[in-house]
Amino acid sequence: MSRAQELIVAYVRTQWIMSEIKVDLKGDAVVIVTDRKGEKLELTCNVYGDIMEVGSEKILAKSDLPHDSDELNPEAVPKKWTSYPYPGI
Repeated sequence: MSRAQELIVAYVRTQWIMSEIKVDLKGDAVVIVTDRKGEKLELTCNVYGDIMEVGSEKILAKSDLPHDSDELNPEAVPKKWTSYPYPGI
């Protein structure tokens, strides 16, 4: 599991009951969440730790990291996210 996928899974754990979903990894930066109905959501993240839907490239949740490239620490990991209503922004 890549660092990006670890970050995405950390977000997923804040949003879903893990026993009710299936989590699969794709490539090095995508996490696929599948619910009991078989509906899938492919998630990735950007350099700021925001969670994005792969297909639409819309942000579903904004991380608490600075969104200024001059202030961004590449080693920083988000501690929380602000979720946006689906389909995101």
